Amino acid sequence: MLTDPVVDTSLFRRTLSMLLLLVLCLLVAALLLFCTQTFLVMLQDGNIIAPQWLPLLALLVLSAVALVVVECVQRTAAGKLQLRQALEQVMQQEKAVAEQKQALELVLEGAQLGTWSWDVATGDVVFNDRFFGMLGYEPGELPAHVDTWKRLLHPDDIAWVLAELESHLQGTSLFYATEHRLRHKAGHWVWVLDTGRVLRRDEQGRPQAAFGIHLDISERRESTRLLSLAKD
Repeated sequence: MLTDPVVDTSLFRRTLSMLLLLVLCLLVAALLLFCTQTFLVMLQDGNIIAPQWLPLLALLVLSAVALVVVECVQRTAAGKLQLRQALEQVMQQEKAVAEQKQALELVLEGAQLGTWSWDVATGDVVFNDRFFGMLGYEPGELPAHVDTWKRLLHPDDIAWVLAELESHLQGTSLFYATEHRLRHKAGHWVWVLDTGRVLRRDEQGRPQAAFGIHLDISERRESTRLLSLAKD
């Protein structure tokens, strides 16, 4: 696996700085020990004068401080670089998700599929425009709730369709799939293929979120009915 030369150089510079700082600290510690012993000797002799090595000591201390400052600056720069890289990665991921979402919307639009995204815990449902359109409604004209779908079900389909849905919610089936009728705004019935699945459950296994699609199959059902009549 290839490594980034910029990262390698930065790592080398930080390592070298730390080593130099360590060596300088050891020198300062040794010099301080020597100074202490020298002062003790001078005090014993009764002579208190500015020693010749004091400028050298000051230079070493200032050098150590400078190295510490340089190391802090380098660490700050490295942190900013990592933060910038992390932000760029998040932006790229968000861009990829947006592109995938756009591609999915194009597929759904091309296939004329209605979609529903159901918050099982609250009953709230997000329907796409096609879901409303196939039933003759404007987007958002109906309440965004699962009870809206239940009220649109054909009376003869309610019991068995809800039983199939409950079976899936309880985890006894991998997918939920039914063919049932929904009332159009004009009053007639629209046959739909309704399929979906639970996407998320809580720790107790209770469904939390589900997603599915609606496909208008009225023409296919009518063709099947006419073919059956022709055979009779």
